[in-house]
Amino acid sequence: MYDFDLLCLGSGPAGQRAAVQAAKVGKRAAIVEKRPRVGGVCVETWTIPSKTLREAVLFYAGVADRHNGTGPVRLEGRPAAKHLLARVSEVVQRECEVMEAQLRRNDVVVLRGEGSFLDPHTVRIDGVGGPRSVTAASIVIAVGTRPAAPPGAPVDDEVVVTSDRLRYLARLPRALTVVGAGVASP
Repeated sequence: MYDFDLLCLGSGPAGQRAAVQAAKVGKRAAIVEKRPRVGGVCVETWTIPSKTLREAVLFYAGVADRHNGTGPVRLEGRPAAKHLLARVSEVVQRECEVMEAQLRRNDVVVLRGEGSFLDPHTVRIDGVGGPRSVTAASIVIAVGTRPAAPPGAPVDDEVVVTSDRLRYLARLPRALTVVGAGVASP
């Protein structure tokens, strides 16, 4: 009667786990994802990137010793943003590949595009190939979050930066104040 037993809007941890668990018990499961990669805000903006950035800072500060087989590896002087963010990009890419493989292994269909409800069991997906509609017996809404701009301080990506943009800094600030503290705050 429906195209899928379970349709998840969003491929972050909640959507991904719901779809995989449904597939493991024999249900037809799919995920709608508007971003180029699966993983949602967990990999795209801050959960995984913030933890990786933290580890890179500790490494370059000499707090955490890492070895390359010949002894501790350290960067001389203050690291540039590109040094720290290169590691973040590497880890994010690997995590996305792992997630994509898990979805494929469990026969979870990934539908690329932005979903919107047409009725309680029908979602329109606007993607590269044009709009299409799919139906599902159950739909999980797991679309993630967006940072809120602070009142009175316009976001300029230099002095005031949201958590979504922090990973794209061109240079590291000497000091940083974090306003708010969620699971993704560095």
